[in-house]
Amino acid sequence: MEINDKRIRKNIDKILTVLPSKQDGHQRELIKILLQMKLNEEQEGKLFNICMTLWEGLDKKPSIRQHRI
Repeated sequence: MEINDKRIRKNIDKILTVLPSKQDGHQRELIKILLQMKLNEEQEGKLFNICMTLWEGLDKKPSIRQHRI
């Protein structure tokens, strides 16, 4: 995958929408992908809010919580 891959750019909003409902491993990998993308301010804000909410979930695996920081 390239940095700011054009194949993914058009789906960033969809990824942000489904991210909270995915399993831990999927969340981790989707976050890794999003970290390689150039997000606009609104998308960055959504990602930050999602990550903070997920990070606060103490029931999550440590490796998942680490990527949310």
